[in-house]
Amino acid sequence: MRDNKKFRAGVINPTHKLVFINIEIFENFLYWKQHGYSKIKEK
Repeated sequence: MRDNKKFRAGVINPTHKLVFINIEIFENFLYWKQHGYSKIKEK
């Protein structure tokens, strides 16, 4: 997720061990990965 510009905002690292992931952006990322679309359909 960090490597893709569209989904980079969904990952926050407040410390080197702790990671926060925005669930809505993560769901869009999983949809994108499963279907291989370059654009995400609006829900």
